[in-house]
Amino acid sequence: MIRLFAGALLLSVSTLAQADPVAFQAIAQGKLDRAEKTLVAQVAAGSAEPGVLLNLAHVYRQTARAAQAETLYRRVLAEPNVQMARPDGSPAWSHTLATVGLERAAQLAAR
Repeated sequence: MIRLFAGALLLSVSTLAQADPVAFQAIAQGKLDRAEKTLVAQVAAGSAEPGVLLNLAHVYRQTARAAQAETLYRRVLAEPNVQMARPDGSPAWSHTLATVGLERAAQLAAR
């Protein structure tokens, strides 16, 4: 499955025709409440999909919940490192994205 990366937003290409389980559209539109509901439901259903976890961590970070974001970034780091594709086709590794997210969450927590 190819994933697109735009900032901290990830989208599974195979889900383009489905509902938006990684809440890409909601996040892109700034509808973080709606995105959070979608992503929390995915996690509650047992998803360990890096796109779901990274996007939920992004929502948490954007809504000043650095500790919750950090927990999700660490979950991504505990899973296999998978390669993701950015919209321009360049590669991005899930562990790299999670590490960058952890650094940003730490900066938020330090404020």
